[in-house]
Amino acid sequence: MHASLKPVGAHRRRCPSARYMGWLGVILALFVAGCAATSSSVTVAPTNVPPSTIPGTISEFTLPTAGGSPEAIALDAAGNLWFTELNKAKIGFFTPKTTTFTEYAFPLLNTASYGITAGPDGNIWFTEWNQGKVGFVTPQGKFTEYTITDANNQPIPGARPFGIVKGPDGNLWFAEGGNATIAKITPSGAITAYALPNPLSIPQEITVGPDGNLWFTDPGTNSIGRCTPAGVIQEFALKLPHSAPFGITTGPDGNLWFTQEGAVGRIAPDGTGLTEYPLTAGQAAGRGIVAGPDGNLWFTEFAANIIGSITPTGTFTAYPLAHDASRPSQIIVGPDKNLWFTEISANRLGLLIPPASS
Repeated sequence: MHASLKPVGAHRRRCPSARYMGWLGVILALFVAGCAATSSSVTVAPTNVPPSTIPGTISEFTLPTAGGSPEAIALDAAGNLWFTELNKAKIGFFTPKTTTFTEYAFPLLNTASYGITAGPDGNIWFTEWNQGKVGFVTPQGKFTEYTITDANNQPIPGARPFGIVKGPDGNLWFAEGGNATIAKITPSGAITAYALPNPLSIPQEITVGPDGNLWFTDPGTNSIGRCTPAGVIQEFALKLPHSAPFGITTGPDGNLWFTQEGAVGRIAPDGTGLTEYPLTAGQAAGRGIVAGPDGNLWFTEFAANIIGSITPTGTFTAYPLAHDASRPSQIIVGPDKNLWFTEISANRLGLLIPPASS
C-alpha cells in the first residue's frame, strides 16, 4: 500500500523491545559524548599497520579522528571501504591497498549518520537518523542532503532513517524507524514511503533479496519483512520471543539470513522455512551479517566482542577481538575478499581473513 510518511505522533503507543532501546541508548550515548569536536577539514592519514595475511587472524586500523565511532560500512566500485562516523559528523573511506583513511565533514556539526551504501550514480548514500535526512556524498567530498517530508513537502517530526541499500529499480531504499515505513528515494531526491501494516514497527536494516524484493528487520514487532518494489509489504513473525532482529543479508543458499537476540536466523524468500540457530554459550546477540567468500555467513557480536561465522547447516565458529569493549557493528566483504567490519567503541576498522573453504 502506498502512503506518504506519517507523523510520529500517530504512533505514540509504540513499545519497542528492551534490546532495541538498548542499542538506541548506546548510539545516543556515543553521539552525545562526541558531537562537539568535528573539524571541517579533510583528513588523510596512513595507518602504518601492515595487515595480517594469516587466515583466521584479525587486523585493526584506527580512524584518524579520535572518537569517530564508525557504524555502517560499504564498498564502492573503486575498492574503497566507506563508513559512517556516528560521533563526529563525518563520512570516511579507507583504501586497503594503501592503508589510508580519508574523511569528509558534514555541513552540520551535530549530524549523526547511520546507514551507508554505494549508489547507482557513483555517489555514496547515507542516512542521518538524528536529522531526519537522506543524502549522498561524492567521491570528492561534496554533500547533498534531502529532508524526509510528507505529501505536502513538510518535514516530518521524528523521522529516523536507519539502514539504506541500492535497490533493484535504480533507487535507494531505506528503513524509516521513526514512522514505521519503508521508503525509496530517487537519485534526484524524490521520496516515496510505504507504511508497514503494524504502527509498532521499527524497521532497522534493509537488503535486496534474491527474489528482487527489499527485505528488512523489524525489532519493533519481532519480525522479518518483505517489500516489493511496488510497495507491497508482508511481515513474518519470528519464533523466539523478544529476539529483536537486526542485520539481514542474502546467504549463499538463496535464503535470507539475519541476526537476532541470542541467535542467527534463516528464512526463504517465499516466507517459509524459518529456522533460528541459538548462539553457543559465551556468545551474545548478533548485529551485522554478510555472506562470506567461504560459503558461510559472518556476523558481529556487539556486546561479546566476537566476529562469528555460521555454516548454512548451523555450525558456529567464534573469533574474539583482542580488545575489550570494541563493539563490532557492521560487516562486509571487501575488495580483497576478506571480512571488514566497524568497531564503534574502539574507533577502528577491523579485517578478518576467513579460513579457506572446506
